[in-house]
Amino acid sequence: MVEQIITISFLDQSIRIDKYLATQLPYSRQQIIKFLKNGSILVNDKIVKPRYLIKVGDKIRISRDKLNIPNYVELTSMPLIPEPPILYEDSDLIAINKPANIIVHPTSSVYHEPTIANWLIYRWPELRGVGDNPLRPGIVHRLDRDTSGVLLIAKNQSTFLSLKTQFQKRQVHKEYLVLVYGFIKPDRGIINFSLGKSKKSPFRRKIVLPSDKQINQKEAITEFEVIERFSLVSDSSNIKNIKSESKFTLLNVRPKTGRTHQIRVHLASLGFPVVGDKEYGKKKPDLAIPVARQFLHAWKISFNSLSGQNITIKASLSCDLKKALTYLRQHRQV
Repeated sequence: MVEQIITISFLDQSIRIDKYLATQLPYSRQQIIKFLKNGSILVNDKIVKPRYLIKVGDKIRISRDKLNIPNYVELTSMPLIPEPPILYEDSDLIAINKPANIIVHPTSSVYHEPTIANWLIYRWPELRGVGDNPLRPGIVHRLDRDTSGVLLIAKNQSTFLSLKTQFQKRQVHKEYLVLVYGFIKPDRGIINFSLGKSKKSPFRRKIVLPSDKQINQKEAITEFEVIERFSLVSDSSNIKNIKSESKFTLLNVRPKTGRTHQIRVHLASLGFPVVGDKEYGKKKPDLAIPVARQFLHAWKISFNSLSGQNITIKASLSCDLKKALTYLRQHRQV
């Protein structure tokens, strides 16, 4: 019998098993409900209902040879050209500078295109079996498709569990370079709005105010500091396609919690959406600045190794984001 076992190592909220597996496996929720009912998926070797709330320590057993649909669970070894830059590597850990326009691992809606996970097992075959999900070999955290920067991968289970615990306890410190529309006037600030799922799409997030009665909202805290402000004026610069006045602010952002789309939603809620963010910002590209994706880069991360040593890893900006900043500096209003 060909089986896949997912062990729940930690949870930040209660969640139904059908909803959880829909985010972990390349199957629709309706397919997962069917598998739960016919016993193709068991929890602790028992059949459970789709509304079962998973708990830390649960073992989810998936009998893949019983599934009468194509087997997408097997992660295929696949090269990436060019390869993502390797920022750090030792016997326990790998850190890469993830490029934009690629997802970290296959999902229920994306499993036919190359991912970082496919490349990882091509480059390091020994990563198979590391972690709590075969589709995420050694992957400790995620970055959005259009977000670049530092991504950590554990080489063994001890490191994986150590880093997972540090993320859970908010002991991992991350910093992002973010360019937003508009002038943010305070030089620094804290955004403290809870986040919840949007009714429009399960993949979107929204601000949840204290007066809202939405359940399953999550605490989200984001700190920011202004690095630089830019103002472009068409009359003084004679640049085509620039509006009468276009303002931008470059920020150093430190998320204190790790919620999905947290930085993007928090900044957009203040009226300062991330440049290039088509989901929470402008739907069409802004011709005032030459950047084809969202300006969001995970440039720094700090954590502790298994030995207790503090490690800090930095990732330089990609060429497209450097080009955008150079453009702004060259054409800013004096």
